[in-house]
Amino acid sequence: MSQTCEHHAVLTVTAGTNCPMGGDLGHGGRTIFRLTNEASTAATISINGEPHQEFEKFELILSGDSECYVFIKALEFALETLRGRNEYFD
Repeated sequence: MSQTCEHHAVLTVTAGTNCPMGGDLGHGGRTIFRLTNEASTAATISINGEPHQEFEKFELILSGDSECYVFIKALEFALETLRGRNEYFD
């Protein structure tokens, strides 16, 4: 599923999974998280300590049930942290 979010910046988020599939990568579980800069989004990314660079599209794919579970937990933590600091955006 995808949703485009607009404020002054425009960002599309895509997320999906077929988990649980009963185990690890070999069982076919796949989780995807993608951010697409549609317009005016000031965003950079760094991978493995490399210098930050602007991006048009960022995609993360995780394989396996456990990876999906811990990613959901990580996103929940991030959401709680960001919302706790930005009541203005509720």
